[in-house]
Amino acid sequence: MGTSASPRPLEADPEAVRGQLRRIVTSAEFHGAHRQQAFLNFVVAESLSGRGHEIKETLIATAVYHKPADYDPRIDSTVRVEASKLRQRLTQYYEGPGAADPVRLSIPKGSYHLQVDSPAAPEPVPEPAAPSRHWRMAFFALAGLLLAGFIWRLVETGQESGPLDASRLRVNRLTEATSFSSSPVLSPKGDVAVYASDRDTGGVLNLWRQPLDGGTAVRLTRSGFDHDMPAVSPDGSMVVFRTAEEGGMLAWIPMSGGEPRPFKGTGGARHPRFGPESKPLLYWVPRDEETVDYGQVFLASAALDPEHAPVRLFGDFAHATRPIWSDGGQRVLAAGTWQSDAPDKEFDAWMLDLDGRHAKGPPRKTGLFPALKSQGLYRSLLERSQIELAEWRGDWLYLTIPMGEFMDLFRIRLPGGEGRVRGEPQRLTFGAGNVRSARVAANGRIVFARSEISYDLFSLRAPARAQPGEDLHRHTSETGMNFRASIHPSGKSGAWEKRRPGSGGQVWFFDLASGARVKLGLAEDRVSSHALISPDGASVAYRVFEPGVQPIYLQPVAGGPAKRICDNCGTPSDWAAGGKHLFYVTGGQPARAGLLDLESGKNHDLIKHPSTSLFGLRARVDSSGDGWVAFYGDNGGRTRQIFLAPMRRFNAAGQPDWIPVTDGTHWDQSPAWAPGGRALFYVNRHDGFACIMARSLDASGQPEGAPWAVRHFHAPGQTLMRSMTNRGADGLWVAGQRVFFTLDNRASDLWSLDLAGQRK
Repeated sequence: MGTSASPRPLEADPEAVRGQLRRIVTSAEFHGAHRQQAFLNFVVAESLSGRGHEIKETLIATAVYHKPADYDPRIDSTVRVEASKLRQRLTQYYEGPGAADPVRLSIPKGSYHLQVDSPAAPEPVPEPAAPSRHWRMAFFALAGLLLAGFIWRLVETGQESGPLDASRLRVNRLTEATSFSSSPVLSPKGDVAVYASDRDTGGVLNLWRQPLDGGTAVRLTRSGFDHDMPAVSPDGSMVVFRTAEEGGMLAWIPMSGGEPRPFKGTGGARHPRFGPESKPLLYWVPRDEETVDYGQVFLASAALDPEHAPVRLFGDFAHATRPIWSDGGQRVLAAGTWQSDAPDKEFDAWMLDLDGRHAKGPPRKTGLFPALKSQGLYRSLLERSQIELAEWRGDWLYLTIPMGEFMDLFRIRLPGGEGRVRGEPQRLTFGAGNVRSARVAANGRIVFARSEISYDLFSLRAPARAQPGEDLHRHTSETGMNFRASIHPSGKSGAWEKRRPGSGGQVWFFDLASGARVKLGLAEDRVSSHALISPDGASVAYRVFEPGVQPIYLQPVAGGPAKRICDNCGTPSDWAAGGKHLFYVTGGQPARAGLLDLESGKNHDLIKHPSTSLFGLRARVDSSGDGWVAFYGDNGGRTRQIFLAPMRRFNAAGQPDWIPVTDGTHWDQSPAWAPGGRALFYVNRHDGFACIMARSLDASGQPEGAPWAVRHFHAPGQTLMRSMTNRGADGLWVAGQRVFFTLDNRASDLWSLDLAGQRK
């Protein structure tokens, strides 16, 4: 099917249609309906591009559901079945939350064309007026519509590329879903892909090389540490990649394989990029292993010469991340901001001209992120953080953008000489997974990883000393993120935070035995987090996000309004026995631990450090205020340290009397008391993976013996939740002789997309 010579634009306001699409796909009626979301996303995108009249069953089958080119609708009814489901969900939506929406989207039976309607409004009673005035109004209205249509066509067809024809985009699968494959890159000629995969490696990522036009994949590295994020040199002879060894650094091997050689001085480096024609190597380094909101960009010698130290680019910036090259290597593009006090102020994709290895003039704003925000393609800092700059090929910038519950691949014009984005983004993929790590070759071939992920609550038996945990059990199987659970001491009920992509969190109470759920929190638009079930199991405390303050609310599980118990405390962390005293962690720098007396309503700082933020407080304190508290300190860019502090009558010991449980040289966090209080479970990252460890304690709180492994999570398809290992996270909970935590369950395979036949 070819592209029509003169695409017909949809006779509706594009912004209104996009806004309505976002409301629909993020509604409860479409929650988890990934295939119907992808169907509707595709139909709307094609219609807004002027190709709605060309949508046929075979086009949807190949473009949305990746059916083969010889798809026969007489044999395979996938599209018809999904269309029926989509129509049903649209009906349910407009009979429910969308009843008063200003725009109605539908796909009438008998076709796959989008219909856009506005609910009929009572016609106003016309005022007496001269006939000539009505005639002039009608004339100018008609002229305005014709002019608007002409300008729309001029803008749409005036771009050098013209609109994309989805029927000519050939999508091919490169790897099987039985393995976890990610981080694909292309050779300079675009005929070979190098990627990371755990195939045949027992869950550890190693590098593989695979011809794209036939041939067998060849394994390049053999290591017990993850190897990922590869980059291929301009002459195709060398691969640079990230190794998890020694806390994370760059290494390189010949394209034919061999023993990896470390690239010294690149600790913490991510996403290396070779420039064209032997330009220097580009990479970035986040402040620590899990926090990606403060990063620095570097250039290193393409010869990997240790005698020449890497040069920092965007040196005046508070944050710069994920840099990419222009085609000729004269420019670098990175996302970030020079502001240090406001995460959204001046944030953009910035272009920097280079003279060799040094900047030539100051960075220039491209207007990318303001343009995306104005078009409704991201709404929050969380969504913005998921946008990836993928490739700058010619005058096109390729990037991935969150769309509802998916990540999709787009491109937008960015002429290097102008330095400003132009036009609207063109969408290249349509849901049914998260597109990541896209790379584009000069011949128009694109490779990318497509992943699916769920975040669910698991538990395992809390082991005795120096024994591994067993009996791994899954408690949730839902879309969205189910995490930061607190469990009642009986192990029979608890509360958790649930978050869907692109939306704020809400707190829930749940019964582990029956599976019953009760949604808590304030209004739907009030973001709630850090659910903490009370000792009697009757109430849940949680934090609510409000501008400038962090109040804590307490809400009965059985029903009734939430009570505001503190105006500006922070994050609920744990209870003292009896439920009359609540421990919390403050915001700000440095973060502190505090104590709230529910009877008097008074609160005060409990534990603080002059320079180190404290997080993850877990208490073993009786109703009189005697006992112990465990917490961890954010003591370095790539280290966290766990401490114990004794408490007497709700007063904690000062820093000189803190007992170090870990030595502070690794990433140790999220302490949780073992049954009986004679050990602490915690999250540790010393081997490059987030795993659950434990340390036994004697009666005086002193560590006893060496730490021991409770459960390793080394396979990329199942890892401790990433947010559990961020700064300030506290994800473990122990109750009912079990350890509770959230796991990321991931599946990832590789695909190629061929833009052959499209003007680039």
